[in-house]
Amino acid sequence: MGSEAQAADVVGFAAFYRAHYVAIVAFFQRRVDDRELARDLTAETFRIAWMRWDSGVVVTRAWLYGVAYNLVGDEWRRRARLGPVGELPDTLEAPDRQRDIEVRLLLASMDATQRRVLLLTYWDGLSAGEVATALGISRASVWTRLHRARRAFADAWDAPPTARPSRPTQPRHQPFEESS
Repeated sequence: MGSEAQAADVVGFAAFYRAHYVAIVAFFQRRVDDRELARDLTAETFRIAWMRWDSGVVVTRAWLYGVAYNLVGDEWRRRARLGPVGELPDTLEAPDRQRDIEVRLLLASMDATQRRVLLLTYWDGLSAGEVATALGISRASVWTRLHRARRAFADAWDAPPTARPSRPTQPRHQPFEESS
């Protein structure tokens, strides 16, 4: 590859990086509750993306989320080997924190496949096609799972507060993602 092509490649990747960096950091922060670890995982995600980009293979937003999703799974498996992790971060005001806890508990009680689709769609803003690529499933499966997940979440949220999960039935080291 000539120096002009290499320079264009670096410029193209830099633009891709700038376009997606904040969203990928946020993806990790919501799942690991640790800013430094989120930045480290983001760096690893983009390192892997650069290797693919540099080899001439197309790197898409959906593929990037697939890599990030796999790195979260690796992190949760590592944490599971080390034992229980801490509480929710203390960055929210009391009413917001309580609602956040309720949402997290409800999500933790949901079926893992439904939870994944909800989080990638609503928290991370991926399209159905991007979710399909990230999870390695068809677009039709995404829509089916999303429909079921919305219904399950709404039904659980609308249930009387005493019927909602107050704490997981067993210690959960991965409130958002199921190891795959």
